[in-house]
Amino acid sequence: MAINKLKAGHLKRKGPAKLGDGGGLWLFITKDNNRRWVFRYNIAGKSREMGLGSLDDIPLSKARKLAAECRELRADGKDPISLRQGKSVKTFDECAEAYISAHEAGWVDRYARNWRASLKDYASPVIGNMSVDSIGTGHVMRIIEPIWYDKSVLANSLRNRIERVLSLAKAKGYRSGENPAMWRDNIEHLLPKKTRVHQKQHFPAMPYAQVGEFMRDLPDVVAGNAIKFLILTAVRSGAVLGARWDEIEGDTWIIPASRMKARVEHHVPLSKQVLEVLGDRGDGWLFPSPQQGKYLSRRTMVNPLNDVEYTAHGFRSSFSDWAAEQTSFPSRVAEYALAHRLEDETEASYQRSTLFEKRRLLMQAWGDYLDRVEVKADVIDIVRGLK
Repeated sequence: MAINKLKAGHLKRKGPAKLGDGGGLWLFITKDNNRRWVFRYNIAGKSREMGLGSLDDIPLSKARKLAAECRELRADGKDPISLRQGKSVKTFDECAEAYISAHEAGWVDRYARNWRASLKDYASPVIGNMSVDSIGTGHVMRIIEPIWYDKSVLANSLRNRIERVLSLAKAKGYRSGENPAMWRDNIEHLLPKKTRVHQKQHFPAMPYAQVGEFMRDLPDVVAGNAIKFLILTAVRSGAVLGARWDEIEGDTWIIPASRMKARVEHHVPLSKQVLEVLGDRGDGWLFPSPQQGKYLSRRTMVNPLNDVEYTAHGFRSSFSDWAAEQTSFPSRVAEYALAHRLEDETEASYQRSTLFEKRRLLMQAWGDYLDRVEVKADVIDIVRGLK
């Protein structure tokens, strides 16, 4: 970067003119021959100009010194104008911790740890010390692109987390403008779709014909009941572990958005088999840990699976296979039961209902199947009528 290009003769030039000294320092001369110093720089993809004073008050040597100080601030990811105006300047790491602290009460411990670890390992080395108002799409790409091809799931999670942190920063007034980490009409044009670079790995799933017998062999302890509850509701283990009694309303379990992968509140109809697993209503966690005040750990919950080759998450696939092969429910009913988003965006835009009453029939049929209870004829007729 060439600097100190201006000579004494340039300072006497008649205007209008814009003369560059290099390194962002400019001398603006109006048609009336008023001369003022300006420091130009880019922030979040936008050009900004900061006045440094009149040539009458600020000689060339001092203007260069002020420009050098501004360049140092930019190298540290800070915005000279925001600092001069006394605006609150926050770094990405500060905003990330603020976001996590505001939400982790509704998260399972493992999810909060994953948030902190992924941002610390990948985002902080690039933008951690930068002021959030100086972060642009290019910075986000420096984090995401190197791992997009071999760790696309992690890369997409990182992008999503960075987007949320920067949204918090905007809400608090620490930055303005578009979110540089957003996918639509932004990063989606810079990277290939993750489905083209990532071969999805499926969790080992128990054949649905074996699930009922497996459930009957589960021990009548907290961990065993947690697995039964997970199987019968077909939800993710994180939602089960964090479940509380105040989320149970009659025969419906309302999972808050903070514990759902899609960040949308999910209503789960509870079959009579689920209610039998829960037993009498209690307080606090549905599946408490032996350590007072905590819920069951994931490691403890999956202990009943140690002797089999299947995973807790795989039971969602068992349920999906059963619904597809053994029932006449439309596929989207099972998809909503699994809290999956519709892949067809057009269909999703028109499908506002979550098909709750149809899901209630489906989940009861699943519980009956696992109990080897014959589904009543009137239910079969209803199901056939849903096609």
